[in-house]
Amino acid sequence: MRKIDIFDTTFRDSAHTLRKTPLRTDELAPLAELMDAVGFPAAEVWGGATFSTCLRQLNEDPWDRLKLLTQKLKRTPLKMLVR
Repeated sequence: MRKIDIFDTTFRDSAHTLRKTPLRTDELAPLAELMDAVGFPAAEVWGGATFSTCLRQLNEDPWDRLKLLTQKLKRTPLKMLVR
């Protein structure tokens, strides 16, 4: 039987939350620590509109966001969506 891996997209897709507002980096920080403990094969943290959402909507540095997620997701490899 083939193994199926499930990858988390919460961090990249946070711009599409039910509240219709992207999650700020400080909102993702505690979530990242919890998600790291889950044991996903990888977390998709970059790609799509992540960069422009940080700059245009959140007034945040997208590189700081990536650094923080790198620090918080110590056991979970990071992935990027490339279109």
